[in-house]
Amino acid sequence: MRKFFMSYGVILILFSIGVFLMFWHSEKPKEQMMYTWPNLPAPIGHERVLLTLAGQPSEGRIIDELARQLHLDADYRPMVLGTDVYDYRTIVVAVGYSPLGVYDSRRTLQEEKDRIQGILKEVRFREIPLIMIHLDGAGRLDPQTMEFMKMIAPYTSYFLGLKSMENQMELQKIFSEYRVPITLVNSVNDFATPFNSAFR
Repeated sequence: MRKFFMSYGVILILFSIGVFLMFWHSEKPKEQMMYTWPNLPAPIGHERVLLTLAGQPSEGRIIDELARQLHLDADYRPMVLGTDVYDYRTIVVAVGYSPLGVYDSRRTLQEEKDRIQGILKEVRFREIPLIMIHLDGAGRLDPQTMEFMKMIAPYTSYFLGLKSMENQMELQKIFSEYRVPITLVNSVNDFATPFNSAFR
């Protein structure tokens, strides 16, 4: 009888360990997938959409054209202020510092940062989804661009970027901290599907 209870106890312990390992393996991929979706499983954005820039990169027109191709009700306003955000239900920000772009906007870099802070204040107050996009790959994650990305990350609902971009590990750590789903694609031509998934 004693042997029976000992054998039963061993079986029970082994069964408990097996259940624990099965649960641990099943949960780990789910946690990882929170940050690396190939595209969103459900829409997060709503029209009317505001398309703007942080750092005045020249790629903003690409986002504008993409929104047109997807027939989104969207306005491209690269120098919009936070006071004008009230009219929109989703904000899309293309991030990338361009010294020439900031100069052409007749603002200083600090004034550009202040403009973005004003938009972010309204995003938080109105609980508007914000999609951050980075269209450049290697060689375009300078300190100023990284500063904009770190500034915007806590307010971000979804991030779209290129697989070739620098500082991937650092960025993924930042987005992981704020539980932001991210999609990295091979080229700008691949943005349409994940961008569309944010709205439909």
